[in-house]
Amino acid sequence: MSNVTKLVFGMYVPLGPNPSVKFRQGAMQGYQFAQFARVRDRRTIGTKKLSPKETKMVVDKCQSTLVIIGTTVRLTLTNSTLEEGEAFIRGFYHGIKCFQKYDKHPERRPKAATTALAIYQTLLQHQAEINALRSIPQVHEWLCSKLQKSIVGDVSRTKKLCHRIGLRFLQRGPPQ
Repeated sequence: MSNVTKLVFGMYVPLGPNPSVKFRQGAMQGYQFAQFARVRDRRTIGTKKLSPKETKMVVDKCQSTLVIIGTTVRLTLTNSTLEEGEAFIRGFYHGIKCFQKYDKHPERRPKAATTALAIYQTLLQHQAEINALRSIPQVHEWLCSKLQKSIVGDVSRTKKLCHRIGLRFLQRGPPQ
């Protein structure tokens, strides 16, 4: 699990001290399952009501993602010891419960779920592109092209957020 994944996921699903790998995997799968099932069932994203065309597209995406999650759960349990399977199932349940807590009470969402979360999620979704960049200023420019400048902030903020997730660049200065 990458540092970005741990950081973003840890904001929503507190795992406690030293969770097993299987518990952590289960919690992530459970949270994602709950997220996609909720969107599929409500046919909304956040407070946005979807048009019929958007609804079909979103429901299809949710269904395909839920099939992938189901396959992952089946394979994980098939290839695990009894103890690992038990930890995975407990984690899966924990992930669902954490999602439900924030779904029912949005005001309880972690304070860290601010604009930093949008930046971390963007970095997570575009890891290959980020890894091709050579400096923090390049990452900053790239983020500004993907998100609003008001969300990204200045270069020093980008540097701080990259430092938190362990994103470092070996080359200094502009690319040659």
